[in-house]
Amino acid sequence: MNSISSQQNEDGFLTLLAAQRRLYNEEKARMAVWIFAVLAVTLAGTGVIRGFEEYLPFFTFGALLLAAGEYWYLKTLSKKRAQAARIQEMFDGKLFQLEWNKFSAGKLPRSAIIATAAARLKRKKGEWEKLRDWYSSAKPELPLAHARLLCQRENLAWDSDLRRTYAVCILGLILAATILLFLTALKLNLGMANFFGVPIILFLPLFTLGLSHAWAQWKVAQRGAELHEALEEVLEGITHGKSEDSILMQAARNLQNEIFHQRADNIPVWNWFYNALKKSFHTRQQRANQVALPQ
Repeated sequence: MNSISSQQNEDGFLTLLAAQRRLYNEEKARMAVWIFAVLAVTLAGTGVIRGFEEYLPFFTFGALLLAAGEYWYLKTLSKKRAQAARIQEMFDGKLFQLEWNKFSAGKLPRSAIIATAAARLKRKKGEWEKLRDWYSSAKPELPLAHARLLCQRENLAWDSDLRRTYAVCILGLILAATILLFLTALKLNLGMANFFGVPIILFLPLFTLGLSHAWAQWKVAQRGAELHEALEEVLEGITHGKSEDSILMQAARNLQNEIFHQRADNIPVWNWFYNALKKSFHTRQQRANQVALPQ
């Protein structure tokens, strides 16, 4: 049968998970710094629209610089994410007994990077224990060819739901910020000409950052849903005894390539948002796992 559920809790596998989580967290921390800078310029600039007009040119110039530098800054963050995605790919590949695909994922992560990143996470109390039982879908009684596909289904379903919900929340925040900006302009009697001048420029970095995030997360969620649908067809073939192990292996390898690129090419979701939805997702996943596959 398969040993995914026990192997994933061995020290070697937990070290890989710890390393990827730490690198993702470092990317998120740098993103938080950028968001703080954007909010600081936006809110401070809005506060000086009336009463300190002589400082407005500095804030509008800063807002334009932030909007222009956003693409460059986000690109620099992708290096950490790519490292984390390769380490997570290494975890999945070893656990699912899939060969490393250098054409998709590039070179294997260096052991020094893995050890250093894992050690940084291990210093945080309680973080190591949170990595246990990463996949809940791998029933030991199932053949490996079936179990790995169920784990991939779990991954795709969770990632797609998480990112879609995240995108909707971001759009809601942008809408709320727009309404607040409009109401502030009305209260200050700025007029339409002035409203589409300085206030809009001050909020431009915030809008571009939010919209780019929301659009990127929505696209990933849609692609994940498409992959999930294709995987369900493969699983249905297993139920009806129409799939050979070689076909299932190829399907798993193709899916894993897609999963890697979703991780490496897209900004991860904040930990607090992930934790807020984690319990409800696991409840849904337990229901999905009730569907038994032939052994």
